[in-house]
Amino acid sequence: MRRRLQQFEEVSSGLRPRASLLEGIASSEVTAPASAPFVHDARDAREIFERVLPALHQLPPGEMGVSRPHTGLRIAIISDSFLFEAFEGLAELVPVTPRTWEEPLAQERLPDILLVAATWRGLNGRSWRGLSNPESNRRRLVVEEIMPAYRDRGVPVVYYGKEDPPNYESFVGLAQAADHIFTTAAEMIPQYRRDCPRAESIEVLPFAVNPLVHSPIGSRPAVSELIHFAGSWLPEKYPQRSRYGTWRSAGPRSRTALW
Repeated sequence: MRRRLQQFEEVSSGLRPRASLLEGIASSEVTAPASAPFVHDARDAREIFERVLPALHQLPPGEMGVSRPHTGLRIAIISDSFLFEAFEGLAELVPVTPRTWEEPLAQERLPDILLVAATWRGLNGRSWRGLSNPESNRRRLVVEEIMPAYRDRGVPVVYYGKEDPPNYESFVGLAQAADHIFTTAAEMIPQYRRDCPRAESIEVLPFAVNPLVHSPIGSRPAVSELIHFAGSWLPEKYPQRSRYGTWRSAGPRSRTALW
């Protein structure tokens, strides 16, 4: 088990083609107003995506690179699409849903790991809606049925606290039911040790970088004045991002940023 976790951690910390990925975002129902001070003259988020697409289409396909080999692992995973796409190419990912969670256990090759990430809605935007609520049916399903079933078949259960630290309390119940815990926030390690005494290991796992999506190849000629940030923009929850994101430029050209 330790070897599997090390293999997963080493490769995931440095892991769809970029144009198709952002085009999919632009074609979705993204109509929320763009947040100042990051965009001063766009009507909404869709207009921002439309601005950056021409530059993105100039980029060549990403490359996995020799430093990011496939692990050979088969990972049953509960996650949102953001994390799922970050791990693509790392392992064979088997999505787990409330209706299909038993299927991987009935197949000839069992998953090497069950990875349960802090998730708000799930891959399709609704399958795991409510998982953050300790009293929800989906939370009870994961903690009382899914995690024990995989553990009983010898599959290690891993929790990934990718919403730490601001949403620690919403998901800590999942961590308490896991065998191994990863968090994106090193400062939360003491709190996990206090609240999850039965965990066999508690370690830091930064967000992954997938070279198929996050690649600098060909980016210099594809000029855009947009600055990109992939994450949540909630000023009351992430005040540090508000400070860091405020645009200060002494140059004559005005610029915009996408958050």
